[in-house]
Order: sequence, then C-alpha cells, then structure tokens
Amino acid sequence: MTVTLTDLTAKEQSAFSGDKPILLATNNSDIITKATSGWFNGASGTTQESNEDVVSNARVRGYDRIAGLTVASKMTTALAGSDASVSLNFRLSFSATVTFDTVVIMGHNFGNVTSSGGSITADIVASDNGGSVTLSDAITISSGDNSRLVFTFLYDTSGSKPSFPKRVQIPGSTRRVMLRLQNVAKTTGTKPALGEMWVGQRRQLLHNPNLPFDDKSETGMVSDFESKSGLTQRYVYHRGKALRRIDKSVADSDELSAIESAYDDSDDFTKPIIYIENQSNASPDAYLMLAESPTLSLPLQGPFERVFSTSLIEQPPFKSSGT
Repeated sequence: MTVTLTDLTAKEQSAFSGDKPILLATNNSDIITKATSGWFNGASGTTQESNEDVVSNARVRGYDRIAGLTVASKMTTALAGSDASVSLNFRLSFSATVTFDTVVIMGHNFGNVTSSGGSITADIVASDNGGSVTLSDAITISSGDNSRLVFTFLYDTSGSKPSFPKRVQIPGSTRRVMLRLQNVAKTTGTKPALGEMWVGQRRQLLHNPNLPFDDKSETGMVSDFESKSGLTQRYVYHRGKALRRIDKSVADSDELSAIESAYDDSDDFTKPIIYIENQSNASPDAYLMLAESPTLSLPLQGPFERVFSTSLIEQPPFKSSGT
C-alpha cells in the first residue's frame, strides 16, 4: 500500500482536543489531472460519468475554487448491468504527490438524489497503484439535506479508530482521492452533482481569537425603494454572509509558522480559503472565505509576542443557506 498515514504534531493534536480553528488554505484540487478526474464507477473504475456535453456542468467546475457552480454526473440510467452494484465516485486524480488531512464538499445536491437499498452515504477513499484505503467514517445524508460535508478526522478505517486524526500522503504513480457516494438509485432523475471538493492540509491555530470575538456575525445586501406613499419595497441580493474579524496574540513559533504557511498556501491571501471554527465537532462549521485585504500583518507587541489580524468575508454558497 502506497498510501501512508502519519500522526499530526503533538500541538496539532492538543488543538484538536481543544477545538481550535483551522485555516485550510491548501487546495490540492489545484493540481488535478482533468482528463482522469470527475464522476467514475467505483474507486478504480474506468467509466467516466462527468457530463461534458452540458456547458453548465463542465468537469473543471468541481475543483477550481469557484464555489457557486457544479459538476454533474450523467447518471440517470448509467451503471447498469455489471456496474449496478458499484458505488458512484467523484474522483480527483493528481499529477504530483499530495499531502492532506481535511476534505470539504460544498454545493452538492445529494439530499435530493433518490436512494436505493438504504440511506445515501458519503465517505473518503484514497488509492494508488498499491491499493485503496477508506479514510473516513461514512456521513449519512438525509433526504433534502444538502449542507456541506466536512471530513476533519481521517484515518485508516480498516483498523480501530485512533484518538486523533491522521495526515495522509499519496506519493505513488496513480494518486487518487475520491468521494464515494453509496446507495444512489441508478435510475434517479436527479443527477448527483457537487460544487467543490477541497483536499488540503490544515494550518492549525493553537488558540482561539482574542476577545471580543463575534463568531455569529452575518450580513446581507439589499436595495430599498420607498414609494411616495411611504411604503418601502426591499429587494434582497444576498443574505447570511458570514464575516469574521480575527485578532489574536501569537507567542508560539509553530502557530506563527502555520499562519505564514496559510498565507503562502493561498497565494498571499489572494485565493479563497476554508475557515473551520470547530474542527472536532460531528458537523464542523466550514466557511469559504476571502481575506478582505491580501496582507499579512504580524506586528510585535513586546519582545517576542506578535498579533495576527485579518478580516475574512464568506464567499457563496453561504453556509447559512445550508449548501
């Protein structure tokens, strides 16, 4: 087996236990091989089920940090005969060695897809020329529930579950990470589709932001028209967009390194990142964010302590809308 799993650092494990936030700024989806990525019939399947013929469902939209668009399977009647019992997989095939410990799925419609023979479930599988490894517990998707899927606890499920998640590396020649979707009715009229699949390595904050901190902040954009009678008609452009202003003291060299790495991973805060506030929860809150300013500021406030400050603005699809 070429897929290898290693322990998080001791400080990362401590932060996991303390439910500290994560900056997920790496997105290995940036280095996929598009020709062998998309919907497939199983972990090692060769039947490509991405619908390239429909422009709005072009395969590239599954993994290019453009969150609002989707990539769909053409699975209305596919996977018949010998493939009927094979799970449907959204595969990312990588052109270089990948290291990751967190996977986030956004903008999917799996709660609207008809199930067959049980509830629809989703889990993460990694494979290489040496074999495949199931890396996560399965998430059961209730009917109508299209909220994002967040996998922050990866491990080899063929053994007992460890106390802390693992970090995964796929260094071999056929590097693949897949979202496995099981119990999808092969005759469903709703095509399984997803917006983005993030596969990245956490940059771990070791402490929560300094107080006061507003972890409930949301905003919207409206346009009000007031008639001469005094009646106001409100038009809503968007609502429920999360805002996070992070100010935190940094006195640990590992945390400082993590923040600097997140800055580098996101091309100096010019690309979107995933901000995960409660990583050890059963359903972590994961927000797709852009830094308001692509600036790294870490001024000293004393002999060695620094202050990290940034403002993060959520990008669609907004988590509050459940997608």
